[in-house]
Formats: sequence, structure tokens, C-alpha cells
Amino acid sequence: MKKYIVYGVLFLFSLLVFSPMLKEGIPPGVDTPAHLHKIWFLEKYFEEHHKFPTWDNYWYGGFTVFKHYPPLSYYAGFIKSFLIDYIIGYKLLLFLSYIISALILYHLALRIGLEENYSFLAGFFLLASYPIISNFGIWGRFPTAIA
Repeated sequence: MKKYIVYGVLFLFSLLVFSPMLKEGIPPGVDTPAHLHKIWFLEKYFEEHHKFPTWDNYWYGGFTVFKHYPPLSYYAGFIKSFLIDYIIGYKLLLFLSYIISALILYHLALRIGLEENYSFLAGFFLLASYPIISNFGIWGRFPTAIA
């Protein structure tokens, strides 16, 4: 298989699987509102105070913002919020994480000596695996999906 065909097939399959996330509004996922809140709060707090928060009065009865989840995914969403709406940025980060992980696995499989067809299948099966799809589609595990 030619690499550009592999890239195209993986990209199209990603769009197909990811299409429910692209609908208008908040994406699906049990924890999605909580993760979107953290990005929104980062944006709001930074606008008002010109520094990053350590405490969030809006969540629960107060919440240490980045003690329980790794903050890199939220900072990436925060940076995207300067350019585009934070919900669209959230969806874009998830999609990029999804497709890039398959492309990395494809190239890693090639590098360790697998034939191109098997390398393609490695990337494809990653995209089709339930744990990967459920991270963003059912559970809304934003930091896990970005990692």
C-alpha cells in the first residue's frame, strides 16, 4: 500500500467514527461537561486575573483545578480557545489525538519491521478499538484521550 492511501483511509475512517463528535453543541461523553468546564474556567480566570488558577469555586463546593487530572490537555484546550471557540477546540484536540495516534502506530509498526499491510492494520485496529472510541464517545475522558 502506498503511504498516501494509508493516510487517506485512516483519515476517512477517523472522520466516520468521530462524526458524532462533530455535531453542533457539547460532544457526547459522561465526563465531557466537567472537562469542558476546566477549559472554560482557565479561559475565564486568565482573562480576569492574567494568571493560572489553583482553585475553582464553580465546581463542587470548590475544587483544586489540576490536582486530580493532568493539566497538559486543559492548557492545550486553553491555548486553542484564543483562536477558536473552546468547544470546537476541544473537539479538534480529540480528533487530532485520535488520528495522530493511529498514524504514529502505523509508522512504529513499519519501523520495527512489519510489512506495510500489517502496519496499516495496526493503525486501523487502534482506531476501531472499543477502549479508544469509548474514551471520547461514551465516557468523555478528555485527558486520557489526549494522552
